Amino acid sequence: MIFDDHGRRLASQTAAAFDSLSRLPLQVASDSSSIFHELAPLSFDSDARSKYSFTYLRDAQIDGLPAYQFGVVPAFADQRNPQFQGIIWIGGTSLSLLRAAGVTLPGTAGMSYRVPMHFVEFRSQLDGKHWFPVLEVGEVSSQGMTFRETVKFSNYKRFGSTAKLLVAP
Repeated sequence: MIFDDHGRRLASQTAAAFDSLSRLPLQVASDSSSIFHELAPLSFDSDARSKYSFTYLRDAQIDGLPAYQFGVVPAFADQRNPQFQGIIWIGGTSLSLLRAAGVTLPGTAGMSYRVPMHFVEFRSQLDGKHWFPVLEVGEVSSQGMTFRETVKFSNYKRFGSTAKLLVAP
């Protein structure tokens, strides 16, 4: 997943199973899937943090590393955008998001009925310093059927640039 200069997400699908959802008269599954893509990967930047309420739950361990476990709920209902409600694990030393598990709360303004999607996001320390999403699994059940979506993140590349300052005489 790459972001362009305007902050829009550019995603490419490298492999996909046969689209069996198109044969079903079930709009909620595809709507819920789009919610998954709107939230994934989960991020709590300064703008997002003001939209949520965090409650410390306990000290924990993730893959043998010390972590803090927090409950996360939306601070207010946002009818336009999907929101996250669940549990996050923050690294005890890095203070980075290590894992998240919860449910999407779909916005409903001007949309058909959406079913909340349960999902888990796993992260790994790929560069020895920062934690990156490596796997997200989402699941939604509706009308007696269960749909699961798995997103694997790979081939992370470091982006950078060089600048040369030219001083005019």
